[in-house]
Amino acid sequence: MDKSSAGSEMDIAGVAARRLSMDVATPGTPGPQPSQQRMAGSAGAGRVLASASRGSSGRQKSLSFWLLLVLYPFAQSLGTYPVEFAAGSVSAEFLFSLVCTLVVVAEISRGSLKIAPGNPYFLLGLALWLGANVASLLLHLELGTGDMVFRMLLKAMFGYMVFWVLQTNGGLSVLLKSLAAGCALSGLFTIVLCVETGSLELVRQASYAGLDPVALETDVFLGVARAGSGSLLAVWICCILYPSVASKWKRAVLLALAVCLLLASMLGLTRAMVVEVVVGMPVLWFAMPRRFRPMVAIGGLAFAGVIAGVIALSDRWQERVFGETRDQFEAGADPRTVLLLNTPAELMEQPLLGHGPGSYPLRMTKYFPVGTVFGMEAGMAAHNSFSRAAVEAGMIGLLGFTLMMAALGWRAVRRRSKLALSGISLRLAAIMIFLHVVSRLTFGDGITLNSTWFLIGVLLYLDRSLLREESRGIAPRL
Repeated sequence: MDKSSAGSEMDIAGVAARRLSMDVATPGTPGPQPSQQRMAGSAGAGRVLASASRGSSGRQKSLSFWLLLVLYPFAQSLGTYPVEFAAGSVSAEFLFSLVCTLVVVAEISRGSLKIAPGNPYFLLGLALWLGANVASLLLHLELGTGDMVFRMLLKAMFGYMVFWVLQTNGGLSVLLKSLAAGCALSGLFTIVLCVETGSLELVRQASYAGLDPVALETDVFLGVARAGSGSLLAVWICCILYPSVASKWKRAVLLALAVCLLLASMLGLTRAMVVEVVVGMPVLWFAMPRRFRPMVAIGGLAFAGVIAGVIALSDRWQERVFGETRDQFEAGADPRTVLLLNTPAELMEQPLLGHGPGSYPLRMTKYFPVGTVFGMEAGMAAHNSFSRAAVEAGMIGLLGFTLMMAALGWRAVRRRSKLALSGISLRLAAIMIFLHVVSRLTFGDGITLNSTWFLIGVLLYLDRSLLREESRGIAPRL
């Protein structure tokens, strides 16, 4: 390779080549060979996670970083464990999120956090969704749910705080490991609870909040077990970290841990777990570079074996899959089906701004046969956040809510022929966390949870990071 051709290549690659640490010090140096490219794919995945941990400037991490990104995932794993005050009690997770918020606000006031709006389409969707809720509330003042709209705003701000702390400090690798450790801790409690009681049914009831609420709030053991049986996030994080691990034995440990955490999640016996695995594994297979796909296929077969084993060993699971589910559909009493099928009817009554924040439960209960849903006199919980957005905030609210989710996932899931080597792990993390968030919103009212907004803040950071990676230009075909 002569100097002129090397110079033209440098003009084309530009900053992208330097950021990818390509060997361009000597103009006559040959380009990387295929084997070197394969090694660079794994090394690049590791570099992007490691560099995110160091932060943009390499300075000492702020207090908000340690509280919000490292310790908060463990506070989430405490579930409903209460902290007593003179006037009552609050959950440990809520108390810790309040402390984190105060620290972040203090750092913002000192100017030590980078404030950024994030994805503009997400911001537009958020404004439409919140604005529709406020306008709908003004039309239905009799509901008296202004505090609910205010809590929506606070939770959205909490998600943005996570985004700002990540933008300022980096720390993606640390955050993922903290999330995995918190999920693993609660998953361990789930397994121990199952062994101690000898009953899968107790764990299932805890995961569905079917136990006495007083027992769940006062028994930290049950509260943590409930958190462990309701999340596949740690499984996906093991998959996300896999490309950045070069050691074979570490990869084997990650796969084994993923299978164990999948088992802990499946002990909750929720259909949402099965759907998330069935959808998640093909998405993971297509998202991974080709050299990793055989291992993904092996892991998928192992996960399928765990699911089949849990179903085969549990008469209750078999009844739920082959009996209860069929009976509910035939009787027209399956909650999610009934809610989704009747959402358009409610939307057409108040198409623009809906029936007002908080109106969803009692309006949707009327579509269920009498006596088919426990606690119907208290109203039906929203088992789908999109349905809730449509009923409570109309077409404008649903449009904003859908735009929010599309903005979070578009850059991750769209097929690209080129992507920077270091962007592989970023894209994988964005896809799997986005899948987990959508599962929460589809199978429950996840938008009301701080933990969901925490992950939304992470997705905003990943979207910004992917945008930077795409601008670097040189990449293998995925």
